[in-house]
Amino acid sequence: EPAFESPCRRLTFTADGRRVVSAHSNKRSTETTGVIRVWDSSTGRVERMWRCDFAHIVDLAASPDGELIAAAGSGGGVWDLSGQLLLRRKEPWSSV
Repeated sequence: EPAFESPCRRLTFTADGRRVVSAHSNKRSTETTGVIRVWDSSTGRVERMWRCDFAHIVDLAASPDGELIAAAGSGGGVWDLSGQLLLRRKEPWSSV
């Protein structure tokens, strides 16, 4: 897995500074998806990675305790860092 599939769209740190979270758009053929990575700020290594079915991430946040990550854009989701689970998902929006 390459370190970056596209330029970083959003970046945030956890409150304790131990992790950095980055959001990227990933174009593969005609499909565009998002990629969210959690990095160890001291080693620069990726700890976790999620692919999401929305690509246009306009905001990214970490909870004050550093256990949850939220992303919003053309869709949205909340992930639990300890269990790597998608806790909540918002379907991508479509125009009417």
